[in-house]
Amino acid sequence: GRLEKVKGYSQLINSFVYVLQSIPSATLNFVGSGSELENLKTLAHNLGIANNVNFLGAQTNPYSYISKCDICVQTSLTEGFMNVLIESGFCRVPVISTACKTGPKEIISGEFEQEVTNMKICKYGILVPKFSSDEAAEESKRKLLAQAMIYLAKNKNLQIQLGEALNRRSQDFSLKKYSEQINLLVSRFI
Repeated sequence: GRLEKVKGYSQLINSFVYVLQSIPSATLNFVGSGSELENLKTLAHNLGIANNVNFLGAQTNPYSYISKCDICVQTSLTEGFMNVLIESGFCRVPVISTACKTGPKEIISGEFEQEVTNMKICKYGILVPKFSSDEAAEESKRKLLAQAMIYLAKNKNLQIQLGEALNRRSQDFSLKKYSEQINLLVSRFI
């Protein structure tokens, strides 16, 4: 992903401190580049977790990285369509995402969800409350995100279940499905 403020990665790094208290061997990998790279590296260093946080740079093939992960976590403050959720689904990697205004709720729950105020295990992944741009006011949400990461990391059966479900859900956004829908739409007008 783009390493930009709108992606909420500083919230993820702050949350990861709590994950490491429970799972000291955990690692957090960022695939992408952007203007926040140095700030995020500094944050990880200042929090004393730099050895557990990896910045892998922009990659042409995200699948080779995603497929090696146990969990994909998305913390965007706002989004349109979250490609990484579908990419994770194709790799059968379960996801945790903030329930920002558009995108994740529809993909992960399969329907439009109202405000998410707690960790919510949905049909295709886990939703947590969205962050705001005010990082200082977000400590309880950081802890909740950490709880979701710890819960999923320690529950291998749920990882498999959500990974398989998201894989099936991702097929709804495949080129084949898109082409079928376009052909169906066109056939209605011919």
